[in-house]
Amino acid sequence: MGFHAAAPALVGAVSLAMSYGFPPATGFIFTVALCVASVAGGVWVSVRNRMPRRSTVLIYLGLMSVGAALVASHLPVVVTMVGAVIVGSFLAPLGTYYSLALDALSPIHRKAELFAMYRTANAIGVILTSASLSLTTLAVTQAVSTALIFVATVTVGMVFFVGRSARPA
Repeated sequence: MGFHAAAPALVGAVSLAMSYGFPPATGFIFTVALCVASVAGGVWVSVRNRMPRRSTVLIYLGLMSVGAALVASHLPVVVTMVGAVIVGSFLAPLGTYYSLALDALSPIHRKAELFAMYRTANAIGVILTSASLSLTTLAVTQAVSTALIFVATVTVGMVFFVGRSARPA
């Protein structure tokens, strides 16, 4: 889910650079910012070495939504870079959480199938983002991607709060 928020900045890095009036070759700055932040997030997950609580995951999703909105808002380039860093920072923590949650939920004889489906879903997200970039504009792709991460965040939030209220006291 998180990777879909990052895909427009990764796949559309050249378009993003050109939308700011930069030469196409400078598109790498958005990709590097996002990737360096992602690696830092991965290191943080390794150092922390424990699964976050669901409430923490909801905060991660909220921050990733804010980062995606900053990238999509086409404010000054520094703001877009900050958005890319925010999105990148939460890719590894969220990806790790999803993997651990899926592992805990899946029966032992279905783990390979479940993780194959998880990887396929991520690939489909990248394919759809790439298709959207080729069929529409960068702004439309970013808006759709941002809307999807907001919908995912709200959905997870609703499940979290409904689940909390349904527990016996």
